[in-house]
Amino acid sequence: MKNLIKSTLLFTFFLIVHLQARQEISSIKEVAQFLDAKKSILVIFDIDNTLLEASTDLGSDQWFSYRLRQYIEQGMHIDDAVKQILPLHFYINLLINLITTEPTLADDILSIKNNCEHVICLTARSLPLAERTLQQLHQNNLYFHIPELDDIYWIIKQPCLYKQGCLFCGQNCKGDVLSAFLDKINYKPDLIIFIDDKDYNLQAVEDTAHKLNIEYIGLRYNRCDERVQNFDYEKTEIELQNFLLQHPIKHNEI
Repeated sequence: MKNLIKSTLLFTFFLIVHLQARQEISSIKEVAQFLDAKKSILVIFDIDNTLLEASTDLGSDQWFSYRLRQYIEQGMHIDDAVKQILPLHFYINLLINLITTEPTLADDILSIKNNCEHVICLTARSLPLAERTLQQLHQNNLYFHIPELDDIYWIIKQPCLYKQGCLFCGQNCKGDVLSAFLDKINYKPDLIIFIDDKDYNLQAVEDTAHKLNIEYIGLRYNRCDERVQNFDYEKTEIELQNFLLQHPIKHNEI
């Protein structure tokens, strides 16, 4: 009986810790409640469907994911499917503009930056989109540059890059990229707060934080959920055809 009670208490404890480590938020303002002036805190933001979103679904995270599922369901290996989609994805994103997920986002991010040690981005975007992504962030008054850090390029399974406050993971696991980055800059915060719209990314960074013995809070950003759930592929295909009429692909451009 004592062992049963002990096991139940331990299970309850770990369940509470896990629930505390991952919560849902619908506004970036909510991040402020987790800041603690007594701790060195690294706040990390995903970009797509967390900070920025496309004004239409064309070129969006949900558009990419839908196309990826299509190819995989047709029997294509995921690596080959990604290679098939990326050139068009890059082409579209080099031309479209992104908007903030919330009207007060720039001010909210600035407030967070003023109340923690560092704020960076951790994105699954690939290196060819790095310059364009930084441009899109800056157009929306979002800046994450850490003055004392230069650009860092390295390879895990695929190339990854730190540039002006943004970690570009490409096809690498976000947790692996973050772990390598923290090692390269010799930095270990007391607490990592990570905000992302995807559970598997939150889990990957949580695993990394635990391995590094760093306190962790994962916040799943759900503000874009309804738009993702209502994604209309046929409508977006029409948008794609109109887009390509306005921006025809030249020879060897993708």
